[in-house]
Amino acid sequence: MLGIDSIPSPFFKTMKTAFVKIIITILISIMIIPTSIGVAFADSGTVQGSNVLDDLSKDTSFSQYNYPIKETDNTISIITIAESWNDELLIYTYQPNVNKNYRANYISMSTTINDSIDPTIYELTYCNSNGTLAKYVVRDFKVSDDDVRFYEIYSIFRPFDETVDDPINSVSFSVSKQWKFGTVNGNSYVDCANIQTINVTAKYVGFVRYANSEEYDYLGIWTGYDKPIDSHFVAFDTDKPIENLLEADVHYVKQYMSWHNEFFPDGKFEPKVPEDVTVKSSDKEVSFTSDGWYNFGTFKWNRIQTVDKFIENEKAERLYDCGLFDVVAHSQISEEAIEYLKTCKWVLRFTETEYQEMKNALGTYSENRYIVSDVTLLRLKFVTAGVTYNLGVVDNMQTGSSIPSNVNGTEITLSEDFGEFLKIMLIIVGLVILAVLSPIIIKFILFVFKIVLAPLKWLFGGPRRHR
Repeated sequence: MLGIDSIPSPFFKTMKTAFVKIIITILISIMIIPTSIGVAFADSGTVQGSNVLDDLSKDTSFSQYNYPIKETDNTISIITIAESWNDELLIYTYQPNVNKNYRANYISMSTTINDSIDPTIYELTYCNSNGTLAKYVVRDFKVSDDDVRFYEIYSIFRPFDETVDDPINSVSFSVSKQWKFGTVNGNSYVDCANIQTINVTAKYVGFVRYANSEEYDYLGIWTGYDKPIDSHFVAFDTDKPIENLLEADVHYVKQYMSWHNEFFPDGKFEPKVPEDVTVKSSDKEVSFTSDGWYNFGTFKWNRIQTVDKFIENEKAERLYDCGLFDVVAHSQISEEAIEYLKTCKWVLRFTETEYQEMKNALGTYSENRYIVSDVTLLRLKFVTAGVTYNLGVVDNMQTGSSIPSNVNGTEITLSEDFGEFLKIMLIIVGLVILAVLSPIIIKFILFVFKIVLAPLKWLFGGPRRHR
């Protein structure tokens, strides 16, 4: 019998190498295989009829003890999701601070994956809770009939809490997970995997106002601005470097408001309208040309700009020739806005809205404009170090000030040509006046001359007569 010492050493080396490779392969496989989340809860009752704890307990690996109370933790995280028997999408959350009794209000989610992601903001409806566990249904969402269904959730939101949050509309918390629902041999399954997202670390929401001419009505009673526009923007920075920003998806809410200082001092508001828009670096240059008695010219900007370029473009003095008058229009970003902008790197000019104000000498004032609120970034496509990324975004919902971020002003002066014309006219008028008054002036000069000569005549006497 051969002893262990008689086995050649190369054999051990070969076996050792093979064993190491097997171990590495197993470890890599474990890392890339999605984490199983359990059953799909396909047999759940209605949204109102099933308790969050009952639903989660269908997974035998679930334990409520893994979700303890933490009174200083104000976050919300998603434990899992499920498709109900009536094609609803259910969201199960962990909310550590039970004293706050938070209610999640939105999620950012895409049902497509990879380079085709299309994040959308979905509203959540609260169902019930049990301790730190809560259950929600995604409002106005129906599960598709596809054999394989994906749900990439980038973030979950809750309303702003002034006691713990910065002043924003809704606070977001990263989820950054992809759920895959499907059926194998008649059995439903759910897989979950982590996905890469990008986080907004600094943000400023605002708008710049481009003025139109100030107009007057025929009676001369009312005066106002003839529909200038507000160009809305969001400036931001992220936790990942962006060398070249190609595309961005922006979600916001638009609401028309009318205000009158006498008839409706609290304002009249139309329903809020949520909107999503995609801006691209390839978009054509956007422009606005003013109109009216004083033509302030054309303003131009790109949908995607760096912060430095944005500030530079908005710092301008424009001279407009208006015939007899010159109008000098000043527009630049305010110092306060620049302070916030300097914390950011990119600016998205995502929409424009009309603005109108009217006033009269009696003190009556009215204003019509759009309020743009709840601004959040959904997706960023960008290039860094030669690699193109297309990622869902984790970002708060934020509303900017109702005051423009730029300072506008105008100065009206006589044009140079009109100044020369006025000089000539003054000379002509002076000559005409002189011609009209010349007889009087001549008589006055003779009168003065006589007064001057009178003393001399008295001293030397007048001309003597010859006899």
